Amino acid sequence: MNAQPFRLPDDRVAASGIDRTRPVHFTVDGQEFTGYAGDTIASALLAAGRISCGDSMYLGRPRGIMASGVEEPNALVKIAARTPVDVAESMLPATTVELTDGLSASYLRGMASWIRPPITPTTTTSTRTPTWS
Repeated sequence: MNAQPFRLPDDRVAASGIDRTRPVHFTVDGQEFTGYAGDTIASALLAAGRISCGDSMYLGRPRGIMASGVEEPNALVKIAARTPVDVAESMLPATTVELTDGLSASYLRGMASWIRPPITPTTTTSTRTPTWS
């Protein structure tokens, strides 16, 4: 079976920046995929038939890719660091990240981990009036 059943055949594409002679292997959410040099994460996943790219922030409903550039609101990924001196990058649109061999990414789902419930004030037994400087 074709690993990319939704990719257009070579004879239907006049010109593109994708080099179909150079396969590239990558993982998203721990699942391995194959794309081509010049593919973005989004284009390779769409060619492989994966249309879901995460869940909505509050209700957890599945979301899909809606745009083809930096304006993509749903397909946000975190790219894992490859070596100890590299830094993981987060909040990147999958439509702008070009594939490299061995790339490891994960979709960002739901509400950000840094968002916490508001802190509720506590009552104190102090009778001192606060002063502001």
